[in-house]
Amino acid sequence: MAYSRHESIWHYIEVLTLIMVSVTPWIPQAVKIILLGGLIAINIFRVQQLKGHLCVSVSFVIVAFMFLIPSLVDLIHVSNSNSYSAVNFLYPINFLCGYLIATKYGKDEFCLVMEKIVFVLALLSLVGMSIYYINPSLIRSFPSYTYYESVNRTIFFFNYQFVDDWMSMRNAGIAWEPGVFQIILNLGLCVSIPKFKGKSRLIRVVVYTLAIILTRSTMGFIILMVNIVYLLKEEKKYWILLTFIIIAFSASVASELQYQLSNKLFGSSSFSYRYSPLINAIKYTWYKPLGIGSTGYNAVYQQMNLGSFDAYTQILMRYGYPLLIYIVCKLRKLRKNDFFLGVTMFLALFSSPVWGSAFFVVFYYLNDREEKRRHVQ
Repeated sequence: MAYSRHESIWHYIEVLTLIMVSVTPWIPQAVKIILLGGLIAINIFRVQQLKGHLCVSVSFVIVAFMFLIPSLVDLIHVSNSNSYSAVNFLYPINFLCGYLIATKYGKDEFCLVMEKIVFVLALLSLVGMSIYYINPSLIRSFPSYTYYESVNRTIFFFNYQFVDDWMSMRNAGIAWEPGVFQIILNLGLCVSIPKFKGKSRLIRVVVYTLAIILTRSTMGFIILMVNIVYLLKEEKKYWILLTFIIIAFSASVASELQYQLSNKLFGSSSFSYRYSPLINAIKYTWYKPLGIGSTGYNAVYQQMNLGSFDAYTQILMRYGYPLLIYIVCKLRKLRKNDFFLGVTMFLALFSSPVWGSAFFVVFYYLNDREEKRRHVQ
């Protein structure tokens, strides 16, 4: 489909806005809601102008009920010390926005626009990281923002994280943490591999790989390995480049591997920090197939040490097995149509609870144009 120059520019603005409201910590929550509402209104208005009615797939009608029913049941968890969770409204808004964007563009068009934006964000993240090494004292003069209990610094296209006034030297890019930024980078890399050839592909592979490595995210490395397998499958001559990199940077590779084994994997404090809440969440929800609701979750997650570090246990605790099965089925359909993109998303949800953010919701519905639809007047 051909678009005018103004429409093309709007597409980039729209997808960039979607990414920013989904992962950027310095944008206030109220502003994010306004931006999401604006995107929803604009897209519904556009559909009404073009078609006269809004069509939604059967699967989206199903997920709407999966949000509605638990949100109503969640009212029983309201008490004098426990107010009704606003998350009950935020997730449906994000899902509606992501769904409208996905079905408006289709997979190829959305992925192409998304990749070009993410590639620029990857380049900018390398600029942000370079300040760590060139002039780290400059960072403390940047504008500050508060994210939960920590006060961080930002240059708007890069966020510098501080923990008890100690600066973390990891590539967080525009995201609230490196583990989230690596997901965006790996999605960009995965999409770029089949879409570019020759020098353009090489440049993207180098930029994305370096940016992902600098996040120092364990899951980021795992997904990167999957994407490298994809790359080698597409073009075998990259074996030469991979071999050269391993030999040339063997000391750095060994050092990073030791860091991951000591600080992130089995037996480390970081692993226990995530593993115990995960197991507790599975045990706690074993006899609660419909979940405990967002209000119920807010009331008990700290005292019960329940999981909040991956998407799957978050879905399980808030909305139960029906929504978890629904999301897994949508990822399976994505994998069936685009194997490596589906695997990337499936692994990404183990990394961080981003499942309900509008940008990531888009990937559940990239193939939704094929499904039966119902008219909404």
